Amino acid sequence: MTIIRGYNACLGLLVVLTLTVAGCSTESRQGAAQGAATGAAVGAVGGVVTALVFGGDVGNAAARGAVWGGSTGAVSGGIQGAEVADKKRAAEEKKKADELAKLRKDIGDDAYLGLEALVDCKLPVSLAYAETAKGNNKANYALAGYWLEVLTITEQGRRDDALAILPQLVKKDKKLSSTDSARGLMDEAIVELGDIRQEVGLSRSCG
Repeated sequence: MTIIRGYNACLGLLVVLTLTVAGCSTESRQGAAQGAATGAAVGAVGGVVTALVFGGDVGNAAARGAVWGGSTGAVSGGIQGAEVADKKRAAEEKKKADELAKLRKDIGDDAYLGLEALVDCKLPVSLAYAETAKGNNKANYALAGYWLEVLTITEQGRRDDALAILPQLVKKDKKLSSTDSARGLMDEAIVELGDIRQEVGLSRSCG
């Protein structure tokens, strides 16, 4: 009886450990998928913001940069698990990392971190980073902060407050011909933000 009870106890412990490991594995996979989706969205939304800051077609998928295709490809490559897919995944991950590093350099640390928060719908955090970025001495970093603020406030459902910021943007950005043109870009960028979130499996909006 003692042996049987000992066996049952060991068997029960083994089952618990197996379930625990399986649960951790599932949680890890889910976390990795969430991280991949967020990374893809940050890169893509960053492409939109750089188009706003430096000029370009905000609605053009090509403006989103290599991170967009690289990130989604990396996820599918990981699922396949083949050697060729693994090599492709490694190349795509490096490309993604390089593009994200370039994005961070182009718009500054504060705007970049604010973008991450915006993608994750951490809107108060995004606004805090936007405020800091707006005060940067580097013009491009400051512009990125203004656009981040406009997008975040719009995501909060405060469109009128976002529109009130646009005259400041027009004064700071010589590429903007009028408040109307800035409003058109704002609306286009918000649509892109929702599209990007949806395409990577995140919630389309923060509402």
